[in-house]
Amino acid sequence: MRELTRNNNLSSIARTLNISKETVRRKVKELEGPFGRLRLRIDLYAIGLSQVILLSRGSIKKNKLLSSRYLRSIFHTYKIGERYNVINITPPLKALEKYIHFLKFISSKDTSIYVTYSPIYWVPDLAFIKNFNDPFIYEWNELTKDVEKASDELKINLRAQKVKRVGIVDYIDLYILRELERNPLRSIRSIAKDLGVSQQLAYYHYKNHVAPVILSRNLRIFLSKRNAVKGLLMIEFRKEHYLAKFLNVFISLPHCMSALLDMFKLKLLLSYQVYGYQYTDFVKAIFELKEVGLVKEIEDYGVFVVSIFHRKILPWKYALRPNGWVVDRFIKRIEGGRSPDNILNKVKVRLWK
Repeated sequence: MRELTRNNNLSSIARTLNISKETVRRKVKELEGPFGRLRLRIDLYAIGLSQVILLSRGSIKKNKLLSSRYLRSIFHTYKIGERYNVINITPPLKALEKYIHFLKFISSKDTSIYVTYSPIYWVPDLAFIKNFNDPFIYEWNELTKDVEKASDELKINLRAQKVKRVGIVDYIDLYILRELERNPLRSIRSIAKDLGVSQQLAYYHYKNHVAPVILSRNLRIFLSKRNAVKGLLMIEFRKEHYLAKFLNVFISLPHCMSALLDMFKLKLLLSYQVYGYQYTDFVKAIFELKEVGLVKEIEDYGVFVVSIFHRKILPWKYALRPNGWVVDRFIKRIEGGRSPDNILNKVKVRLWK
C-alpha cells in the first residue's frame, strides 16, 4: 500500500518487495474489494480546478447547489445539539470567486468556507503500524510523543512539482485521467485500445501531460459502520512545522480518511475513523496536542451521520480545451465583483508565482 502511493508500475513494486507481480496484483484486489477503494490524488489546481469545503450550521438551499456539475459530496455531521452541513465542491479556478459568492448566497450566516489543497489520504508508514493483523489498533497515548519525534518536513506533495502550465490540453489527456480515476491501476495500453489511438501516442500524453499532475495513488480502507466512529475535526496549529509533524504521523495511520489543508492559514480539516471503544482515547490524544502547545484551537464538527450526495468521478466531459472548464450557468448569473479578501489573487500567488 505504501509503494502504491509512489509508483503505479506493479512490476517495479514486485521487484522492490522481492515478490511476484501476480502476488502484488492479488494483494491489491483482496484489499480493494470488501475493505476499501483505490483512490487517485490529482493536483486539481494544475488542471484548472480548485478545492472548496463549506461548513454550515444553518440551512442550505440544496436544490440550487445540486445543479452544480462540480459538486463532489454533501454530508451531515452531528454533535449534541448541533448539526452541520459539510459540502465538498471543486469549481473551476477561473470561477472561484464567483463560486465563493454563490456559496455565501445559498448559505446561512453561520457558515465557514475554506479553500484547500487536494485531499490527502492514507500513506502507510510501517513505523506507526503497531499491529499488522489490525492496523487500526494504535496506542493513542503515544500520539504526542510520535508527533514530537516526527520530521518537520512534509513527506507528501501538496501540489504537482513539474507542471509548466495550467490546464489539460486535449481529449486524450482528459480521457486518460478519467479512466485512471475510475481505476488507478489500469494500464495505458488498455486505455489506448479503448480510445482508438496508438500506444505510443497514449504513453506520450500520459508521460508529458497526465503523470505530472498525479500526486499519488492511495488504497483507502474503511472500518465497518457497526464498529467505527467517523467524524470531522478542524485543527489550527501554532507553527507550520507543527502542522507538518502532525500530518506526517496521522496520514501514516489508516484512521486518516482524508486531510484537507487550508491554503492560507495553519488549519487542517481532518476526516477520521476510529474504533468506538478507542474514541475517548483518540479525543484525549488530540486535545493533549493543545495542552503541550502544538495546537492553537480545535473545533469538533461532530460525527458523520448521513450522506446526501456523492460523486466519485470528476466532471471530465465538461472540460473545455485548450484553456479551462465550463462555468455553471447559475454562476454566470451571479453578479460580478471581487470578494473582500481577494481569494483568487491569493491562490494565484501561492500556487503559480
